[in-house]
Order: sequence, then structure tokens, then C-alpha cells
Amino acid sequence: MELGTVSGTIRSIKFPFVGDAKDFQEHRAHAGPVSRLRISYDDKSLFSVGEDGLLYEYSISDREDASLIKDTEIMFADEVLVTKSDLEERTQNMQDLKARIDELKLENEYQLRLRDMTFSEKIKELNEKFITEMDNLKVAAAILRVDVEKKVAAEESEITTQRERQNLSLHEREASNNTKLMTEYEKYQALQQKTHAQQQKWDHQFKTLENTKIQDSNKWETDYESRLRARETELHKVDLQCIARSSG
Repeated sequence: MELGTVSGTIRSIKFPFVGDAKDFQEHRAHAGPVSRLRISYDDKSLFSVGEDGLLYEYSISDREDASLIKDTEIMFADEVLVTKSDLEERTQNMQDLKARIDELKLENEYQLRLRDMTFSEKIKELNEKFITEMDNLKVAAAILRVDVEKKVAAEESEITTQRERQNLSLHEREASNNTKLMTEYEKYQALQQKTHAQQQKWDHQFKTLENTKIQDSNKWETDYESRLRARETELHKVDLQCIARSSG
């Protein structure tokens, strides 16, 4: 017959018990009172559970010369019972971390939308400025064209007047007028080249802005993923801490 004691030992008593100390053996097992004792269905094993959270299994034998189990031979199980409060605290920590991750996701999405709006406004401003500059250049080109036409008309009128007033050499007058026309034409060509160069400049700025937007978006996505991985790592550390604290 086996009994559990408040000191954590298991007493194997010879039946019938006559009161002699030789009629029982005491085996030290638990660090606290023994809570439960159970014998297997085949009567070959004894199981004991103590308030220290440990479970022991013993082989039942009729040998009368079995020696007492020494303290140095006690093997403690690796399993540790976790209290309900520890589990609830761990669950709450996980919920708090998940809520924080969701909050960071919303914050990052808001920042990305805000940055997209900022880039859209900047692109809109550049487009409006580009259109304004193009309109101004078109007006300037038109004014210059009118001035050229007026100058050409004035030169032709001057040629006619001079031809009537003076008997100058027709070839010399034509050469002079052609030189002036070429000068004005070169100015006109230069203005067109300037207009074309300005348009290329704005196109380049627009493409640069688009590339910057893409790079910034990629940077935000990379930063978001890094912060997400850091939060996941932090969550894993909290899990390890909870497990370590439960083990302690």
C-alpha cells in the first residue's frame, strides 16, 4: 500500500501493517505535499502528483530489500505548469503588439497617401508652370514674328522708297536686305531652339520628379517592411520572455 505525505515523500507500507518501522519504505519525490496517487490498471506502475507541479512514475515491486531513493537520484521533469494569469498576460501582450502593428500599418498607409498627394500637387504645379511658360514663349515668338514681318515690310518699303528716290544699285540693296533678313531669321531660329530647349528641360524635370516619386514610394515600402519585421522580432522576443518567465 502506498501513501503520500505533506513533506512530498511516498511511503510504501507492507500490508498488514503491524507498527514496525521495517514494515514501510519512504521515497522522496516532491518538493511539496503530495496531491494525488494513482496505480495503473495492471498494478505495475504508481503515479504521483505534487503541489510542486511535478508528476512521477514508479514501478511497483514486492522486493523487500528495495533501498530508499536518495535525494541525489531525484530527476525533476522539464515540464512546468503555467498559471492562468501568466497566460492571460501573455495573450494581452500579444494582442497589444498586434494592435500596435495594425496601427503602424494604418499610419504608414496614411503617410504614403499623404506623400502621393504632395507629389500630385507638385506635379500639377509644374505642369501649370510649364504650360504658362510655353504660352509665354508662344506669345513671345508670335510677337517676334510680327516684328520680323514688320521689319521685313519696312525694309521692303524702304527699298522701294530708296529705289524711287535714289538710283542705287539693285544688287547692293538686295544683299543688304538679305543680310538683315538672315539676321532676323537667325534670331527667330534661336528663339525656336530656346523654346525647344525649355520644353526638353521641363520634360526632364517632369521625368525626374516621377522617378523621385517612385524611389520615395519604394523607400517607404522598404521602411514599412523593416519596421514590420522589427515588430515581429519584438513580438517573438516577448513570446520568449513570457516562456522564460513562465519557466522561471
